[in-house]
Amino acid sequence: MGMVGALQKLATGETDISMYIANIDKAYEILFMFPIIPETFKIDSPFGSATIETNSGDLKLIKTRGLKSVAWSSFFPDKIYDFIKFESLLAEYNCWEYVENLEKMRDERKPMRLIIKGVSVDINILATLDSFSYNVDSAGDAQYSVKFGQFRKIITEALF
Repeated sequence: MGMVGALQKLATGETDISMYIANIDKAYEILFMFPIIPETFKIDSPFGSATIETNSGDLKLIKTRGLKSVAWSSFFPDKIYDFIKFESLLAEYNCWEYVENLEKMRDERKPMRLIIKGVSVDINILATLDSFSYNVDSAGDAQYSVKFGQFRKIITEALF
C-alpha cells in the first residue's frame, strides 16, 4: 500500500488509531501526540529459551518473557495537510517542535508511557526511547524513525 495508501486511509477516516506518550502514572494525561499514524508498526515480543545438553539428550528450558519493543517510521508535518487527523495539534507545532519535544523527553532519562490504541491494537507500556533518527524531505517535513523499548520498574521488598 505504501505511504499514499496510508494517507488515503487517514483522509477517509478508515483508521481510528491514536499514538501518544502519556504521563507515567496518569495514562489519561497526554504529554505528546504523534500527528501522523504510520501505515505499519513493528512489535517485537521476545520469549527466551535455553537448550541444555544432558546424558539423556538435549533439554529445552523455557525462560521468562523478554522486553517488548515497538518501532515505526512516519513524519512530522511542517504544514497542515488535508488528511491529518489531529489538525488542532499542528496549529500549535511545526515539525521541528515535535522533534525537539521528543528529544527533550528522551534526554530527561525517565521512562514514559507509550500508548497505541485502536480497533485492533491496544498497547500501553512503560518505555524508553531507544532510537530516534530524522531528516528533512523536499516538502520541509521531518521524516523520522523511532524505536521504543519496554521498561520494567525494579521492585524491591524489605527483608525484615
